Amino acid sequence: MSKIKYDDAEEQVSKKIRDFVGDDETVINFIDFVLDENDDDFVLDTKIDSIAHQGKVKFIEKNTDGEIIFESEILENPTWLQVCKVAHEIIKSTTDSKEAQFVEEINIVDKDNDISIAEIFLGT
Repeated sequence: MSKIKYDDAEEQVSKKIRDFVGDDETVINFIDFVLDENDDDFVLDTKIDSIAHQGKVKFIEKNTDGEIIFESEILENPTWLQVCKVAHEIIKSTTDSKEAQFVEEINIVDKDNDISIAEIFLGT
């Protein structure tokens, strides 16, 4: 990615997520940009296509009682774009929220042989 304005980068990432997820109504977004150190109004990289987790991982979501209410398929070396799609699936299957949700990080909560079990941390 060449140097572009922050707002343009944000819109490009949002569109990429909507296209990948296949839903123009998705509330999922991702903002992890490498800013130009000389001018933070400009972005050098969005990181959306970088690897979010090295190796095999399954994402889960738990309810307030700690019961697993969502399990993703096992992904190998997923990108942040793929994590956004899983986050979209979690939101769609567990809530009717229309509030924008930002994928911020993933947390490894367990391991099953060579498969990491992770939760996606979302912010608003």
